[in-house]
Amino acid sequence: MVDGRHVAHFVMMNPNKRGPVELLFPVLAREWAARGGRTSCWFTAEPPAWYAAMLDDAGVEHGVIDGVTDGVIDKDAWNAAVERAALDLRPDLVHIHHGWHGSAAALARQGILAVQTEHS
Repeated sequence: MVDGRHVAHFVMMNPNKRGPVELLFPVLAREWAARGGRTSCWFTAEPPAWYAAMLDDAGVEHGVIDGVTDGVIDKDAWNAAVERAALDLRPDLVHIHHGWHGSAAALARQGILAVQTEHS
C-alpha cells in the first residue's frame, strides 16, 4: 500500500495540448489515489480549463510553479523554485518533467528522492 505517499510533479511546460503525456497523467494519478497516494503537479503556466477539470476529477492538486514569470524561467530560477516547492511540500518522490539539468541533483542534496524525464 502507498497510503499517504505523495508524488509531486514539476513540469517545465504549459500544459496546453492534448498529447499522450497530458492525457495519461490524470489516469495514473487516479490509480495512485486508489492505492491511497496523493499527487500534485506544478506547471510553468495555468492549465487550460479542460485540463484543470481533468486534474481536478483525478484529485490532483495543481498550479503554477512559484517564481515563473510569463511562462519563462531560467536555469537558476527554475532550480531554486523547484527546490523551494519541494522543501515546502516534502513529497515522497519528485518527478521533474523537462526542466533544467541539475534539478534532481539539487533535491537529492536536500534528501528528497527525485527523478527527471525528458522526451521530444
